[in-house]
Amino acid sequence: MKNIIYKIKKSMLHDIKLNETNSFLVELDGALIQQETEWLYTMAELFHFPVYNEKEGKILNWFEGAYKNKEYFFMNWPRYNDWLTDLSWIENKRIILIVYNYDKMLAGDCDAKKYICHNFETDILPWWDTDVEKYMINGEKREFLVYLVD
Repeated sequence: MKNIIYKIKKSMLHDIKLNETNSFLVELDGALIQQETEWLYTMAELFHFPVYNEKEGKILNWFEGAYKNKEYFFMNWPRYNDWLTDLSWIENKRIILIVYNYDKMLAGDCDAKKYICHNFETDILPWWDTDVEKYMINGEKREFLVYLVD
C-alpha cells in the first residue's frame, strides 16, 4: 500500500473509485480556506475529530458544528496531527481527502500551503503506510489518498 498525494484536474475525478463502501470520503473547497486556522478547523469538523473542551479539560465525542466555537474547542497543529494519526473513531480502512480548487487555497499564504503538503508527505501518509504498525498496539495500516484538484 502506498499512500500518496495526487495533483489532478477535475476531469480526472470520474476515473477514481470514490464511493466504495469501505471508504471514508472527505471533500472540501480549497477556495474557502485562506488561513491556516480555517484548514485546521475545517479538517477537524470534516474528519469528526474528538473535541477537547478547554473549559472542562476533557475530551468529548465529535458533534456537528463543534469546531465553530473556537473559545471552547481549540485546534492547533499538534492536536491536528494527533487526531489525524489516530482516526480510531472511523471504521473505514480507506480514507480519501479531496481538496477542490487547490490552486485557490491559501492564496496569500504559500508557506502554510507548503507546510500542509509537507505534513502529509512526511508525517500523516507514512504513518498510515507503515508507522502505525510499528508504534501503535494493534495498529493497522490504512489506505489514505489525498487528491488536490485544480
